[in-house]
Amino acid sequence: MHIRPGNGYTPNFPLAKRLEVNGAGAHDLFTFLRFALPERSDTGFAAEADAPIGVQKSALKVGWTPSNPTDIVWNFEKFLLDCQGKPIRRYSPKFETIKLTDEISALLG
Repeated sequence: MHIRPGNGYTPNFPLAKRLEVNGAGAHDLFTFLRFALPERSDTGFAAEADAPIGVQKSALKVGWTPSNPTDIVWNFEKFLLDCQGKPIRRYSPKFETIKLTDEISALLG
């Protein structure tokens, strides 16, 4: 396997592997997160329900339509957990990560 920067470079450290995040084959972690936080804090269920393919419009880009309102629609969807691993909030891929600073600071105490 070759990745950037190219020229035959092969990393000598483990890389993450792909996991299913939706559907029957979803990894247990993502099933737990999706059902613990079924709606995105920055868009909400009403906005998702009113948009036939979700407010992200991801089906237009990736060729699939989320089949469940809890589906993860795209990478960069974010889950905020507390220090005990309890899911606190879920954010859409378009949510700017920098806006999590205050929430993370509050959780860290």
